[in-house]
Amino acid sequence: MIRQALTPSTCTRDQHYIVRDAVVIVDESTGRTMPDRTWRDGMHQAVEAKERLEVRALKRTVARISFQRFFRMYPHLAGMSSHRSNRAASLCGSTVRRWSRCRPPAFAPAW
Repeated sequence: MIRQALTPSTCTRDQHYIVRDAVVIVDESTGRTMPDRTWRDGMHQAVEAKERLEVRALKRTVARISFQRFFRMYPHLAGMSSHRSNRAASLCGSTVRRWSRCRPPAFAPAW
């Protein structure tokens, strides 16, 4: 409980979060904002109080799952990437990702 009370003081504004209309978490590895994410166990509310914003109610967590486990639940995935063909050997040779690859035909105008 003491550690939880001290945690908001270790979070740095414009490094761990930014303040817009509310506290928005910044991903530490990519630097991107994550507007739909909140910290748990009251930490988000503590940071809102620290920044003198309106403290919003706790969100109830129904389930937690990582993106890696979520995508492992599906046997087939589809997607597009303009960079994948350049890195095909590193992506397809990986033991984590077992992707097959196909190159769609180039865009051809209809006229």
